[in-house]
Amino acid sequence: MIQFLPSLITTAVSAVTQLATVIGPVLSQLAVLVAELAPVVDKVMLIVQAVGDLLGVLKPGESVSVMGEKATQSNKKPDDFTRYSDYIDHLRQEVPLDKEKFDNASDVDKLIRAAVGTAVVIKTIEEHKGFEIPLNAWTALATMGFEGKSGKEVGAVIGAFKGDFTTLSEYAKGELSVKKDIETTSVLESMYKELEPNSSGAEIKEKVTQLVG
Repeated sequence: MIQFLPSLITTAVSAVTQLATVIGPVLSQLAVLVAELAPVVDKVMLIVQAVGDLLGVLKPGESVSVMGEKATQSNKKPDDFTRYSDYIDHLRQEVPLDKEKFDNASDVDKLIRAAVGTAVVIKTIEEHKGFEIPLNAWTALATMGFEGKSGKEVGAVIGAFKGDFTTLSEYAKGELSVKKDIETTSVLESMYKELEPNSSGAEIKEKVTQLVG
């Protein structure tokens, strides 16, 4: 477990900023924002991992953090490829993992690889889905406790709020008007009815209530 001291976060953010020449400016900018999410970055990473697994962005046994470590060691950037999926294939097949270095990483290095790997997989998920999923959507999912839930469940929420992730973010933070909050709760209940047709109405209402409890 990483201890997210302010100095650690500052050091990691500085390091990720300097990685722009290695991973490219787009990934570097996103990874900086991810690193600044500490201490919820672990939750966001788990949620991104679940969706990456579901979509086949990550192969069985692969992890977001390993992809992050490999990205920092690669001599190629996403700009060298037509698609992010090709970039991940390059990391998977052509960049070896220094397991000893990986297993004995400092907390700073753990945060760096978590941030970079999360950025890599988010961009690949967006490519696969065909639309942008802003970071506030992933942080909203973390706030609502979706870490540890299935990729199918997380993917259903993403699909339900496609194009309106600001509402999801404000719902998670309790910032919606009463009317909009009720409407958003209804969207989630409808989503769960489709996802879990054998669940009762009361069970679905309880599940949604727990998301913002």
